Amino acid sequence: ARFMDFLDKHFILKLMSSGEEGDEGPEEEQNGGQMQGCEDGTCADDDAYNTPAEREQEAKLRTQHTREEFGNVMRSKGYIWLAGRDDLVGEWSQAGVMGEISCSGPWMAHVPEDDWPEEGTDAYDDVMKDFAGPEIQDRRQEIVFIGQNLRQDAIVSALDACLINASDLRRRGRSAHDRNHGGEHAWKFGVNYLEDPFPRWPTLSNFMIEEEEDGEEGEE
Repeated sequence: ARFMDFLDKHFILKLMSSGEEGDEGPEEEQNGGQMQGCEDGTCADDDAYNTPAEREQEAKLRTQHTREEFGNVMRSKGYIWLAGRDDLVGEWSQAGVMGEISCSGPWMAHVPEDDWPEEGTDAYDDVMKDFAGPEIQDRRQEIVFIGQNLRQDAIVSALDACLINASDLRRRGRSAHDRNHGGEHAWKFGVNYLEDPFPRWPTLSNFMIEEEEDGEEGEE
């Protein structure tokens, strides 16, 4: 929820969701704190935030907040790991006041090794440089900011504040001891996929099925 609050304060969001069966669903736009279904870039909701004047005012407020806190952030992009969505990569892309979060597929940790680049190649080395041990593997936060007069410390501090911390664990009745003695999935902090405010993504199995179908089509 903290990450959503951070995004909603500074950007107008498009959030890619999926249907129950993993089909691509509508984009949803976060505007004025409300989720609105959008199609072809136009929101279907007719509330006040969809009037040109209101939308322009919302955009100005978010731009002002961003410049005051972080400098002139013109562009940012990269990968995010949402707690509880440990199989899939979140992809962040922002230009000006507009930001978009989508799912770009599984982390390499969940891709069958038969589908990895050949060991010893540059492509394989590129994969392995992102691995951080047998548990976390290549799951990570990796965002690049481009702009003018950027306040790096403020940006890093704001993003760090979105991470799960000791207070979150205490509220869940968990401790460092629990994580150290909780089995192979203890590092997941017990966060459930559906506890965050982002729209649902396809499941890992959806992606695996799609890849199998693509492979079968290529063999015909």
